[in-house]
Amino acid sequence: MTIPGTKDQAMSRLLLILSLMLFGCASTPQHLSAKKLDQIRNVAIVSLVPESVNFEKFGVVSYLDEHAEFDMGGRVTNSIVSVAKERIVKSHPGWVVSTVPYDRAALLGSVRSSAMGLSSQPATQAFADLALRNDLDAIFVVRAAPDEGDKLREGLNVLFASDPLGVDQALTVRANLSVGVVDKSGEVIALGGVPADQSAGKIFDPAAFGLRDNMKSNQRPEVLDKLRVEVIADLTRRLGLCFDALGF
Repeated sequence: MTIPGTKDQAMSRLLLILSLMLFGCASTPQHLSAKKLDQIRNVAIVSLVPESVNFEKFGVVSYLDEHAEFDMGGRVTNSIVSVAKERIVKSHPGWVVSTVPYDRAALLGSVRSSAMGLSSQPATQAFADLALRNDLDAIFVVRAAPDEGDKLREGLNVLFASDPLGVDQALTVRANLSVGVVDKSGEVIALGGVPADQSAGKIFDPAAFGLRDNMKSNQRPEVLDKLRVEVIADLTRRLGLCFDALGF
């Protein structure tokens, strides 16, 4: 089953992907070099992933499509830090993983200030300042990533393909993330992404979540509570794949 997307969404994602390829991500190594590994002892984890989930309903005709959002109440950041710390400590037990204060909105603004993303001058300076203030050798930055196709928005997604006649209804939950590693100078020294063929989420039966064709009805607390569980499950899966790509 193919879930449609708008031409504007598809074009925006294409431009983002081309920008990433042109401005550094394509040349950024996936794994940390032996030299870089020897220079790292103190690290921190920064999550730039919003706590909101994109909730998309796709109807049998395009004008029935609807978009809403629901909040995760801090569970996204907590899960990201927990999963990332476990992977880092397991692969590099001699490293110290510190919890440091940071301004998510300001850091996200610096990353989004140009098409170069983490490699932009404002982002480089912001992460270098963060590393200096907290005596860090490296920062693991978890970001919402653009999709390679035309189905998803950045970050966390719940996709409900709805048919009032009950034909071909399906629910997909998918986190869309990447992990970048920056050194004390703010330079991106490794980037862990997930190829499209490894990142497709499994398909659920919408009836098991109490989903209905009426999108307003789908905002019921009992529905969202069930969806939040699957969002965190897929976030954990996706983040694990990113760290696999980094070699951790």
